[in-house]
Amino acid sequence: MDRSELNKAIDEFCIMDDTFMSAVFDGDKETVALLLNIILNRSDMEVIEVTA
Repeated sequence: MDRSELNKAIDEFCIMDDTFMSAVFDGDKETVALLLNIILNRSDMEVIEVTA
């Protein structure tokens, strides 16, 4: 894969892609809880464990 192909692949990533999201949020309970609370319009969600 050349540099331009790699850049194109990276540009197509979105935080909602499973692979990218797993890498970003792995083990980060606080951030996952914040994201879920925002998406679900709640403020009481507590995340117990996050594994990719």
